[in-house]
Amino acid sequence: MDTLKRHFPVSGQEGLHELRKIAQRFEEKIFTAATTQADYVRKISPKMLAAETNAQGTVAPNIRPNM
Repeated sequence: MDTLKRHFPVSGQEGLHELRKIAQRFEEKIFTAATTQADYVRKISPKMLAAETNAQGTVAPNIRPNM
């Protein structure tokens, strides 16, 4: 949520609700694709790192931000 807030600054409860829905869909997509807990962590970690790095205005090497 914090990373999304940096990418998409919102105000009010409606904006926060929309960000929560985006975060939920993202997490559900990764969870559904994962076969094990380790696979889930392996899939979500680089995406979260890339999102955080992009939110800071830099690009991490060897990370493809394809969320």
